[in-house]
Amino acid sequence: MVMLRRKIWLSIVVVSIISAGVEGRTLLSKEEEDEEIEQQLKALNKPALKTIKTEHGDIFDCVDIYKQPAFDHPLLKNHTIQMEPSSFPEELKRQGTPLSSSNFMKMKLRGTSCPRGTVPIPRIQKEDLIRLKSLSQRKEAYFNSNNDDSSTQIADCNIQAHPNKSFSGGSALFSVYNPILTSKDDYSATTLWVQNFNDEQYNSIEVGWTVDPVLYGDSITRLYTRWTADSGRRARTGCYNILCPGFVQVGPYPVSQVLLPIIHDPHGGSVLDVVVFKDIKTKNWWFARPESKTAIGYWPASLFNIMKDEAHRIAWGGQTYSPKDDGGVEMGSGLFLSKQELKTCFAAKLQFVDETNHYMNPSPYKVETYTSNPNCYGLEYRGYTGPALEFDVLFGGPGGLKCRK
Repeated sequence: MVMLRRKIWLSIVVVSIISAGVEGRTLLSKEEEDEEIEQQLKALNKPALKTIKTEHGDIFDCVDIYKQPAFDHPLLKNHTIQMEPSSFPEELKRQGTPLSSSNFMKMKLRGTSCPRGTVPIPRIQKEDLIRLKSLSQRKEAYFNSNNDDSSTQIADCNIQAHPNKSFSGGSALFSVYNPILTSKDDYSATTLWVQNFNDEQYNSIEVGWTVDPVLYGDSITRLYTRWTADSGRRARTGCYNILCPGFVQVGPYPVSQVLLPIIHDPHGGSVLDVVVFKDIKTKNWWFARPESKTAIGYWPASLFNIMKDEAHRIAWGGQTYSPKDDGGVEMGSGLFLSKQELKTCFAAKLQFVDETNHYMNPSPYKVETYTSNPNCYGLEYRGYTGPALEFDVLFGGPGGLKCRK
């Protein structure tokens, strides 16, 4: 069963496509293609109460929270929006100000903010649709490859629920870097996975940071999310961020926001705290930044099948994708130095949320480690290292031609 799950996991880790109809289709004339793209843009971009452009060139439309793209999903037509979690992991309750969307309803973007009652939604433009077509090509390239394909690399540590047990979420503190890519088709990501497997079915939520020119049109380090409810095979049951309907945004932070540092810095200097947890009452899966007490949004339980009620696997680590023959790309800081968290990317304060809605350390479970190609990247689960990082794992490396084996 473990081997089967590993094969499924390797088969879908890079899957992400969008449901806007931008996959390959019958050849159209230039005029027909332009008209189709304009129709897609009208469907994707909701009416804005205000538009904000950031210093990084991002354009955000402040969209009525009740008219955001999530509600284009057929399963969410009659969905009642949940403004903030109705239940929290117990430890979040004890940290003072409750985790809330309303604590930070105004988003500061270059000296301005979205009005109350709206959420910042990235503007999709023509060049974005053209570029995002290659997301489906990324999927196709991997699914059509054999087991020896080396375009995708993974380094993670994970825990799997004991029989008759389950998880209600996971959390981590990631160091943030800006790994160097070798082409515009590559990506590099640091990720928390919350997952469930059932025979050959697979549901998953990912959160973390990534450098992905196909997804964002630049090589800046950004927050990202990804979900799938059908092993990543169909666009309407999962994708990155809000490129397809599903993720309900309630907080002021867009899921594509820029993270610091935005230059390549082997000494890091910035961290990202994330938590994904199930609301015990609604069973919605929430994504939050616990340090800032900000609830970003949630995936409604109705989106999932085998993960409506529980998760069975939590993992922390890195992943890269490079379809070219010039070798793997950097993961994490681009370095792997054993026991040196100041130069090696880490996932620290590793915890999961148990069935009783409490944070737990990984220690009750066997922590498994996995690297798809140790020639490319290193990984070291260190267990408890002290109060600063608590339970952590180091991972990453330079990639390079030695990955092509």
